[in-house]
Amino acid sequence: MRQSGDYYAEVAKQYEREVFKKIQKELFDHVLQNLYLCFDSQLKMLSQTTQQKVDSELKKLEKKDLDEVCENLSAILKALSDSNMNSFAKRADSLIIEGSGWE
Repeated sequence: MRQSGDYYAEVAKQYEREVFKKIQKELFDHVLQNLYLCFDSQLKMLSQTTQQKVDSELKKLEKKDLDEVCENLSAILKALSDSNMNSFAKRADSLIIEGSGWE
């Protein structure tokens, strides 16, 4: 994003100030719009990966003794949920471009 802004500033330095700012805004809006499509796709893939991880962990529970699982089911599911939600949140935060307004 910065590189496109720097490049534009270099090649358009002769533009009238008002024209320069208008085109710069259009450039940034266009770049952000295209990057948002990537961001959205990455979030969807991250969501699928998280769901697959949860499914995998639940399948592991099927192999354990039923009494053991039943006694600890609430704690097991809470730990699984917390772990995956924290991981998802951290990864999603790392995808956000500063100043994009995607927060």
